[in-house]
Amino acid sequence: MAESGGVGIIADTSLQRHAIRMLLLEAGYPVIATLATEGCTTGALEDARVSLWVVDLEDENNREFLLESLPDLSRAPVLYGLGKAPARNSTDYSRWQRRLLTKLKALIPVTPKTKADPPKGQGKVLPWPLKPVSRQRTRHRPADEVWVLGASLGGPEAVKVFLDSLPEDLPVAFIYAQHIDRAFSQVLAATIARHSSFDVVTADEGQQLHQGEVLLAPVEQVIDIDDNRRVRLLSRGWSGPYSPSIDEVMALTRLAWPVSGAIIFSGMGEDGLVEAGNYVQEGLPVWTQSLDNAVSEVMPGAIQTAGFSSFSGTPEQLAQQLVNRIARQAAARREECPA
Repeated sequence: MAESGGVGIIADTSLQRHAIRMLLLEAGYPVIATLATEGCTTGALEDARVSLWVVDLEDENNREFLLESLPDLSRAPVLYGLGKAPARNSTDYSRWQRRLLTKLKALIPVTPKTKADPPKGQGKVLPWPLKPVSRQRTRHRPADEVWVLGASLGGPEAVKVFLDSLPEDLPVAFIYAQHIDRAFSQVLAATIARHSSFDVVTADEGQQLHQGEVLLAPVEQVIDIDDNRRVRLLSRGWSGPYSPSIDEVMALTRLAWPVSGAIIFSGMGEDGLVEAGNYVQEGLPVWTQSLDNAVSEVMPGAIQTAGFSSFSGTPEQLAQQLVNRIARQAAARREECPA
């Protein structure tokens, strides 16, 4: 267990706060704070003793407030969307308990002394080294190069800093696959778009992905990309234990855009590992967030251990690597076909 920190709980019902608190105490976790939403003051959220926040909110307004506030006020990662605690004598309780404790055990042993602070705030915008192209021109061009951004726990903070760091005229688009509860998906879109020059869009039937856009993969419904590179909404859910499936998103992107790549950020599990191998076989780049910078190193670590990651860095370093790569490609094309 972490010796220099513990867990903070935020829930908007007293029964849920009590259920989570009792489970943590019984498992031996130190509980630093148990807060209702009205108790989420700046001072409480900035408490340095909290190494992890467990958040479960039923009210949509409360969810939106905390998702926007926590990344700016707290350096601790956040677990949310656990679902209402079942009665302790029910068979569902053991599954709820096991799911929560499994996630906690992967995180709480890492203390602030040995783990770098997760990224927060607005990144410094990198310069585009070639002649700038106006935003109006780039925003109406179909994307020829599309990168997958894959993430789970700790991902929204890292992806936000990555996107904040990119110049607005970068000729690229992204598909962002984030493991998250469906109730938080709209708030996630608003949060990562807050300081970025990229437009965050949700999936609609028949839409085309343009340069300067980040397509947020839906949680509850599978998407596909047809031969005309248009989004199709399918009538089934994502395969496997994660929604959306990073592996599936990487596969459909690889098939639709031969010029593509993937960046795997902080997260738990090994989603994306299978497709990372396919990317490498086809000569497509796979990059990862550095392990000492990630809130949860499991997901990027699995890809690094398999030897599939050709570059690793902080979100800012990943942004710089992408800018440099696309600039080199653009410069090479101009040399081949001078105006």
